[in-house]
Amino acid sequence: MDEQELSYMYHSEGPDRRKEEERLRNEKRLPPGQALTLKFPVLHYGPVPPFDPATWNFRVWGEVEKEVSWTWRSSTTFHAKK
Repeated sequence: MDEQELSYMYHSEGPDRRKEEERLRNEKRLPPGQALTLKFPVLHYGPVPPFDPATWNFRVWGEVEKEVSWTWRSSTTFHAKK
């Protein structure tokens, strides 16, 4: 997508967004079942499962040298590396 297309897309609203969505769909540039959005997209399907930080964990296992798991609390203490 070139700069002109991006500018058009991000400044389009209402009927213009629908026209742009139709154009992208006709050019096979919009995946089936998806809609063009100019807002931040929601990246999940269906209801959001309940979240309980007391029972949440993230586990890495299988083809790894050592199985590792983190609780929610321990995962929030990771330090960023540069």
